[in-house]
Amino acid sequence: MDSVEMQIKELVAGPSADSERAESECVVSFPVFSFGQNPPPAPPDGAAAALDLVSEAAEAIKCAEDRAAEMMARAQSLASSAAEKVRLTMARIERAEATKREVEAEVGDCKAEIERLREELKQADARIADLTDEAAAAEYRASMAEKRASDAEAAIERVVHALRTQLPRNSEHAETKQAAIA
Repeated sequence: MDSVEMQIKELVAGPSADSERAESECVVSFPVFSFGQNPPPAPPDGAAAALDLVSEAAEAIKCAEDRAAEMMARAQSLASSAAEKVRLTMARIERAEATKREVEAEVGDCKAEIERLREELKQADARIADLTDEAAAAEYRASMAEKRASDAEAAIERVVHALRTQLPRNSEHAETKQAAIA
């Protein structure tokens, strides 16, 4: 348990054995007279008795003042200890709040960076979609060009075949004509 808490509990609980002893030293006893009884015999010298009473009263007052000063010193010590703890706690709170502000700023920066990256990702996705469409169109054009080339090749084959089949007849016909002319 904290020493300040213990001291506060001691103050609230009442005097300890040491303080009770100090208080008992400060107690002045006065003679008690009951009505109907004869007072105790007066001391031979009334002035000496009065001085003794005054001296005892002064000692009791001094003792009470000492006790009050001691309690005041303890209270001041407790107050200064509590004030120091409050100051340290406030400093810790300020440091924690500063750290919290730094973390919040970093979180804000991270969120902004995430948002920027999301936007870049959207743009990249859109560009990929455009490129995919372009690739599909190019693939279609290539397949159409391939088909036209295949069709053209087939047409050329037919033309070549037709020429081959008709040229020998023409060349035989030309040879017979030349032989007839000769």
